[in-house]
Amino acid sequence: MITDEEFRSRIKASQRFKTEMSLEILKSINSISRDAREMDGPTSMPFSPFTGKEYCGPNMVRLMLAGIENGYTDNRWIGREELSGFQCSHLCTDLKVPSQEQGVVILRPQQLPFYYGDDGQRYAMSEADFAELLQRHEAGKPIPKVGRAVLFIPVTVYNACQIENFPKKEFIQQPLSHREQLEIVFRFVAASGMNIYYSPCKTARYNLRDDTILLPASCRDANIPERVYPTIILRQFYKATGARHRENRHPAYFSNNAKDQMIEDMAADIFTIIAMRYLGYKEKCHTQSFQPYNWRFAPEDTMISCIFQAVHRAGEMLSIVHQFYSGEQPKAQWFPPRKTWEQLYAAQELNKTKYVTEQLLSSTLSPLNMNPYMQAEGCRVKGVIDRADLKEMREELRRVSRLLLAPEMHYGGSDYTDLARTINSFLRNCEPIKNSSPVAVKQEDSPRIRMR
Repeated sequence: MITDEEFRSRIKASQRFKTEMSLEILKSINSISRDAREMDGPTSMPFSPFTGKEYCGPNMVRLMLAGIENGYTDNRWIGREELSGFQCSHLCTDLKVPSQEQGVVILRPQQLPFYYGDDGQRYAMSEADFAELLQRHEAGKPIPKVGRAVLFIPVTVYNACQIENFPKKEFIQQPLSHREQLEIVFRFVAASGMNIYYSPCKTARYNLRDDTILLPASCRDANIPERVYPTIILRQFYKATGARHRENRHPAYFSNNAKDQMIEDMAADIFTIIAMRYLGYKEKCHTQSFQPYNWRFAPEDTMISCIFQAVHRAGEMLSIVHQFYSGEQPKAQWFPPRKTWEQLYAAQELNKTKYVTEQLLSSTLSPLNMNPYMQAEGCRVKGVIDRADLKEMREELRRVSRLLLAPEMHYGGSDYTDLARTINSFLRNCEPIKNSSPVAVKQEDSPRIRMR
């Protein structure tokens, strides 16, 4: 049993370790958001190769950010104690960490029981005394107020890339093509039950009133590179999870409090950075509000608490992405059951197809209305658009594509061949949705375990 003095000393030391880790996470976020280079780093969750357990919570976020910042492509992290123990049991191996290599400090939680004295102070107690008090409480006897303090112990771990003579990975995840990556992002967001609608807007945004995500239909509308288009989808997905019936972050995110807004923005940035790299994207993350975070308005204790809240929220969302990508049912209660994923995905594909079809039909209104021989045809197309029936709009597109090539459309020297080709290309690519697997299952480097 530890003394009361040692107990209070450990609490202060734990707070100091928590502060140092929070500042390192903040430093990594700012460094990555400013860096214009392509991202490199692990595409799997960090784990210990000796125990087979994955790191979780703030430790998982810390190691993923460190891997992205330093360009580590290996997701195996080993503590010095684990390495020493392995060396003792395998004398033939010569594993060592070069002196110039710097490890990453993570926090190992430890629970210590305590009770409140008459003076309101917390005093340490042994596990046996704690169990005895709980038995007395179950028997209906009065006991002092008790609890467990979660203290953090710093542990330094090293990436497998930093350790000399460490065995190479037996399985290397093959990079996905851009089309496969984009498909996984769309499938994940659609399977989550989010209502996605497309509009001519320049930026993506979450609409609280309708509980919908509004997205630009193409990179051309958003004026961003094609390969970073999924970034805005993931960021708006994170914002949408703040609704009451999901993660219940509604009062915080939609308040006018600057601190609450910054917590949510930081959590969204952390989630987006790591999720994009996890899915295999190397491009610099493009978000709507990546910015250096400063906390001049908040005391240090408040700052540390806010960073930890953001890291915890981002970690929860990353766990959902990991479980979905691994072919599992995410543990979040609000996430729809697996059997409904394909229907949700088909519904989102239908929304997008309907929007693009309507836009193509609308683009034909101006040429038809300006032509004195085709104004009646323009009125017919307008009526089809207003009825918003997808099957009818597709049939109308086929008719209009032939109409654009008619001799009457060359009135005044106009040529709409390119528009007709665009319509025909779209119609050729519009195939019925096939019953494919709802997710590309990712091979794991470690056995799945219960998230701590």
